[in-house]
Amino acid sequence: MSSKKEQICTLLKGIEKSDPGSVTVVNESQYIQRNPLTRAGNVGLAELFKRLSKRAVSRLLPFGGLSIRFQIE
Repeated sequence: MSSKKEQICTLLKGIEKSDPGSVTVVNESQYIQRNPLTRAGNVGLAELFKRLSKRAVSRLLPFGGLSIRFQIE
């Protein structure tokens, strides 16, 4: 099992590179999708990352006990 820091890095790199495999670090049983334009679960996240990779985005992402601000251009 990788550390939280490694999981966060994997997730953020996945967002940056539109890598659908990066969503596997997200625990689907604990994650709640609140974006009405995004399907629930890891499939919905992978689709969201693909959309986000096509434009500059700045977001605050809560992950575990951490909050991370990231920007994709």
